[in-house]
Amino acid sequence: SIKKNNINKFIINDFIFINMGFKSYFIKKGTHRSGFFLSLYLKIISSKYEIMFLDNCFYKLGDVDDFDINKLFGISFGLHHDNSMRFGWNIDGDKIAIHAYYYKLGVRFMNKLISINTNEVYTFEIKVHDNFFELSIINKNNQLINTVNIAKAKTVNWGYRLFPYFGGNKCAPHDMEIKMKKIN
Repeated sequence: SIKKNNINKFIINDFIFINMGFKSYFIKKGTHRSGFFLSLYLKIISSKYEIMFLDNCFYKLGDVDDFDINKLFGISFGLHHDNSMRFGWNIDGDKIAIHAYYYKLGVRFMNKLISINTNEVYTFEIKVHDNFFELSIINKNNQLINTVNIAKAKTVNWGYRLFPYFGGNKCAPHDMEIKMKKIN
């Protein structure tokens, strides 16, 4: 359970979590977006966040949409439905399944990477190389728990950062919160 007080301190399963630089991204019931955040860039080389999913990110839609991949964060190269790389997520029993979710020359691809626990901080990073993306996930003990390289199309050097989004075609069935701290 989560208890909140007025000094940005959270008690999660008897662990005190001090909100040092973490921002809460809320996806409200009946919506897709966690907000509108315009963050343009020219020639990005990395996007890295510390992230914690809270228990309220679990959901059960009761149909095939349970397998849709929600979006965590990422970067576009031009328009995001043309060329982009993101981490995505959905539910895997009592864990959060993390996916590589990307568009390459207008074609969408998805690859499951790993399943993680809620209420624990993980570091997610997308590194941009000339011909590929390098995605990595590091646990709270600073151990690399997953890394994958994915071929990259030749694209433009401008784009924008992408932020939490629920769905697929269905909206969030209840309020959800993801804590994120931008590293770079």
